[in-house]
Amino acid sequence: MITTWREFIGFFWIRLIMTMSPSWKRDLPPSCRPIHLTIPLANPWVPLRILALGKQASDVVQADVYLLTDIKPALLPRIRSGLSLRHSRAASPELLRDLRSDKGMDWIPTHGMWLTQLAVDGAAADLTYDLAIDVSGRGRPSRIAAGLETPRRLLPLLPAIAFVLVGLGVTAARRDRRGRS
Repeated sequence: MITTWREFIGFFWIRLIMTMSPSWKRDLPPSCRPIHLTIPLANPWVPLRILALGKQASDVVQADVYLLTDIKPALLPRIRSGLSLRHSRAASPELLRDLRSDKGMDWIPTHGMWLTQLAVDGAAADLTYDLAIDVSGRGRPSRIAAGLETPRRLLPLLPAIAFVLVGLGVTAARRDRRGRS
């Protein structure tokens, strides 16, 4: 389980390179704000373990994850304790029409999409994975994207990356301190 920012940066640095466009519902309290991410990738991933960041091991993590894909996706990890499949079927024309009517969502097709809903509901200590999605039709989501394996070719680079990130953090802290004096 990731419990500190240092562990978070160490695990997610390669994944954070992806371009994502979050939008927040500001009228809700922070613990209830939905995040809308549009990830234009052939085989996207959902960073689930970030939901447990900073929580105690026994804290309950609850979230709904909705996927709208071209075909029925293959998911990894498979459904398990704390991760359940609530919905998996062709998206209705009414849903697609409603989504298309939202600002910036005119890219959504009028038909031929698959809607999947997953529920996360379990202890923070058990949320040790991300959700890898394969929509290629091959049925092989990435174990690396799911956080179940570390890419071997990146292992030698992790100390250098950590050094750079720590250096950036120290530099930012010094600038912040100077700005306050």
